[in-house]
Amino acid sequence: MDFPEAGMRNDRLKNGILFSLYFLCIVVGEAGLLASICFHYGAGWFTFDTALAVVFLAFAIVLFFMLWGRACRKDQTLFVLVAAPLLVGFALFMMPFAVPDEFTHINRVFDNRSTCPLTTPAQLLDAYTWIGSYDVLGGFMSADFDYSLTKETEYCAASYSTVNYLPPALVVAVGKFFGINGYVLIFAARLSNAALYLVACYWMIGKLPFGRKFAFVFLLNPMLLQQEASCSVDALCNIAIFGFVVQLIAMRFDERSSLPVREWVVLAAFIALVTVCKYAYLPLVLSSVVLYPKIKTRAVRIAVPIAALVLAAGALAFISLRYGTLVAKAAQAICSDSFLGVLGATVFEEGMTVVWQFSGGNLGWPYMNHAGTIVSVYVPVCWIVFLVALGLSVLASFDERIRFKRWERAGLVVLGLLESLLLYIALGEGFSGPGPITWLQGRYFIPPVFLMLFALMLTRKTPFEKIPMKAFAVVMLAINVVSLMFVIRWFW
Repeated sequence: MDFPEAGMRNDRLKNGILFSLYFLCIVVGEAGLLASICFHYGAGWFTFDTALAVVFLAFAIVLFFMLWGRACRKDQTLFVLVAAPLLVGFALFMMPFAVPDEFTHINRVFDNRSTCPLTTPAQLLDAYTWIGSYDVLGGFMSADFDYSLTKETEYCAASYSTVNYLPPALVVAVGKFFGINGYVLIFAARLSNAALYLVACYWMIGKLPFGRKFAFVFLLNPMLLQQEASCSVDALCNIAIFGFVVQLIAMRFDERSSLPVREWVVLAAFIALVTVCKYAYLPLVLSSVVLYPKIKTRAVRIAVPIAALVLAAGALAFISLRYGTLVAKAAQAICSDSFLGVLGATVFEEGMTVVWQFSGGNLGWPYMNHAGTIVSVYVPVCWIVFLVALGLSVLASFDERIRFKRWERAGLVVLGLLESLLLYIALGEGFSGPGPITWLQGRYFIPPVFLMLFALMLTRKTPFEKIPMKAFAVVMLAINVVSLMFVIRWFW
C-alpha cells in the first residue's frame, strides 16, 4: 500500500539534506577560495586553502546541477539554489568596511549597545580606515587577536535599535568566547545576515499570490545582495519592510471571506519590526489601508482608525523629540525658495547616478563620497542588464487575479513616491543653494520601488509572460557572478 504523505515527507527530508550539504560546500569552498586569494601573494597557489576550495566548490557545482530539476518545481526553492552562492560570495569577497558605513555597524556587532561610546577590540580598524587589497586582508586574518585589548569609539549608529544586530552580534559573541580572529568574525557575522535573508526570501516568494517572477529578480538585485550579505543595519531593515509588503499583498488578495487571526498577527509583527528597525520606512506601513475592507468585526473597524491616529501622533511626537533638529532643518528646507530648484537639479543631474547605484552599478561607497576611490567598486554594464531583466520580469508577472481598485493602485504609487521624497529630504537635510545633492544613495529607495512595482502589476497578458522562471534565474546568476568578478578584481 502506498502512503503519499510519507513519500512527500521523505522527499522533503532528502531535499533538506541535499540543500544543507550544498550550502555547506558553498561556504567552505568560497571561504577556501578567499583564503587562497589572500595568501597566494606569499605562499603561492598550491596550498591547502586552494585544495579545499577546489574540492568543495566542485562538490557544490555537482550538487547545483543535481538540484536544478528539483528546484525548478518551486520558485522559492529555485531562488535558494541561485541566491546561496551569490550571498556567500558577497559576504566573503567584499572587503570589510567597504559597504557604506559598515565600520559603524561592525562596532555595534562587537558591542551591541545603542549608546556611545562603544568598547571594541583595539585591533579593529578605526573609522574611515580601509583595507585596500586581499594581500593586506590576509595579514589581518592571520594575526593573533587579543580581545583584552580594547578601545572606545563614537561611531556607534546610535539611532538604531539593538534588535537590528541580534543575529550577527550573537555569532560574534560566540566567536569571541572561542578567541576567533575578529576579522574572520566579521565574515561570519555577514554570513548570518545572508542566511537570514535567504530564509526570508524563501518565505516571501512562497507567500506571494502573484508577481513571483518580479520578486525573484528584484530580490537578486546585486546592490541588495551586497547589503544583505554585510553587517549593515539595512540587512534586517530590508527584510522587515519587504516582509510587510509581501504579507500585505498576500492578505489583500486572499480569497477567503474571513482572514485567520494568524495573518493579522504576522502583519502586525512585520509592522512592529519595521518600527523597531527603521522608522524612516514607517510611512510605507500606511499602505495597509487597502486591508480595511477585509475587517469584518464592527468594533475592530471602529478601533483601527483611532489606534492608527494615536500611533501616528505618538510617532510624530517621538521623532520631534528625538530628532527635533533634523525635523526643523527639513521643514526649513521644504519652505525655502530653493527647495524645488534643488530637487529638480538633483533629479536632472544625479537621477541617473541614483538609478545606477540602485541597480548595483556601484557596489562600494557612494559615488562622489569623501571616502575616496579605494572602496568604490564600479560595475559598468551589469546594472543596465539588471534593469532590463527587472522590466521584463514586471511584464512577465501577468496575473488575472490582480484586482487592485484604482484608488488602491494610485494610493500605493503616491505613497511610494512620498516615501522617496521623504528619504530625499532626510538624506539632504540642511542643503542650501541651487545645486544638486550629490550624496544620495540609491539603496535607500529600494523598498518604496518594491511597493510601487507591485501596485503596477499587470492584469493582461503580454508576450513576455511566457518567459520561464529558470530563464530569469540564469540571467540573474550571470549578472551577479560578473558583479562579484568585478569586486574580486578590484581588491586583487
